[in-house]
Amino acid sequence: MSWNDFQGKTPPPFGHAMLEYFAFDPGYTNLNHGSYGSLPRPISAYCDSLDVEAESNPDKWIRQTYLPLLTNVRTRLAALLGAKPEECVMVSNASHGISTVLRNLLWKGGDILVTYSTTYGSVLSTAQYLSDTLPHPTVSQIKITFPTSRSAVLDQFRAHLVAILFFNLASNSYVCSLPSHMKATKTLSSNSSPTINFVPFLVVQLCKYTEINATVKISQSLASFSSQKC
Repeated sequence: MSWNDFQGKTPPPFGHAMLEYFAFDPGYTNLNHGSYGSLPRPISAYCDSLDVEAESNPDKWIRQTYLPLLTNVRTRLAALLGAKPEECVMVSNASHGISTVLRNLLWKGGDILVTYSTTYGSVLSTAQYLSDTLPHPTVSQIKITFPTSRSAVLDQFRAHLVAILFFNLASNSYVCSLPSHMKATKTLSSNSSPTINFVPFLVVQLCKYTEINATVKISQSLASFSSQKC
């Protein structure tokens, strides 16, 4: 299939009718969309067409063609997110994006990164790397024990923040929260492993209330954020 094969077609209703738009083997049922590929066929076909265009004239692509395309995408994303185009960047995946943000914060001794025991592995590794290098901010982890509930997770998070703030107000330390890696489950956000519904917008609200910087992955959680104000 080429990109032109999809032009002018009406998108199918959500559900089984969408299966033909994915390249899955008929004998394979994919339960974790997004982690290891699984692009819809129209998107995959469009990516292929861009590859062909880029390879047909690499110099023109790099120097002239791709920048207007990138600007267009950033402008459209900005409208979706309620941001400015210059505030939107394209990254290869959510882990790359959150790592870039964390590594560009100006840490100082005594700063604290709050993680969950369920935080996505690569994000935990980034937090630990930051802690292992100067100026050595501390990692403070919240242990989540299953089964649990949303209210219990939020209560535990709130209590953890209060405890940290109580001991760190005098030092004027900087606290950054790293909630669990989130993937879309209908209109809710969920943990990566094990899979649970999460509540990023409430975590952000708690952080704002306590004047703490919250870093969350919304790449696959837009439905949750679009229906809730943070």
